[in-house]
Amino acid sequence: MLGIGMSPWQYTNWNYNGWLNKLWINGRVIANAYIQYSDSTIKENVSTIPNSLTKLTQIRPVSYNYIMDIGIGGITSLDSNSTDSIIIKTINASGNQAKLKDSASHFGLIAQELELIYPNLVVDLGNTKGINYMELIPILIRGIQDQQKEIEDLKAEVQAIKNVTPIATTKTVLYQNDPNPFGTTSKIKYYIDETATFTLAKIEIRDLTGLLKESINLTDQSGLGEININCNNLNNGYYIYSIKLDNSIKDNKMMLVEK
Repeated sequence: MLGIGMSPWQYTNWNYNGWLNKLWINGRVIANAYIQYSDSTIKENVSTIPNSLTKLTQIRPVSYNYIMDIGIGGITSLDSNSTDSIIIKTINASGNQAKLKDSASHFGLIAQELELIYPNLVVDLGNTKGINYMELIPILIRGIQDQQKEIEDLKAEVQAIKNVTPIATTKTVLYQNDPNPFGTTSKIKYYIDETATFTLAKIEIRDLTGLLKESINLTDQSGLGEININCNNLNNGYYIYSIKLDNSIKDNKMMLVEK
């Protein structure tokens, strides 16, 4: 019951119901393209798929090897030159039952797991279950769109924070370096209390063991100021940087170097 050159609605009485005809293939189908009917004229009740990120994060992608019962009188041997890497294993001594194994790795989903999240994508095939992967594609596209919107919103928030000029306070403040993490150079802004009395202001960078890695004397020692730092003498990892007035630490922050 394979219709060549037929539209799915042309023979609704073919074999009682043309929509229910199936082509069963135990193997690979190779073609230049697979085209699915998707014209707007054959669709109704069209609505946008709701936010799908939450559900998509619950789906477990897996790798696996196929193993299928082929029953009595099934295939007993295959061409040894086959690129499909399929082997046949006899299950019992009588040779009446065998299983077809594909030693090649495949990637996909488990139907029983997906059924708990998107039951309409799982098809009951009698003694086994299948997945309609084609209809999973629009859900994945919507998930990418939702994720991209979240990324753009976060970028806008970060940019808004970067554009805020540090507000002068009545105490010495050290601001978070930008960018953080960084791989080449980064900028550190600070504010030094204009009423403070000291001889030397500097920023020190130490590793997590407390070992001093950099000491930078500050030329702007009153009010707002900034310096640029580079990672030439810093390895990948976390560091603590502090602003010191003479020998007194006034504030500190953590930064991450990623080369």
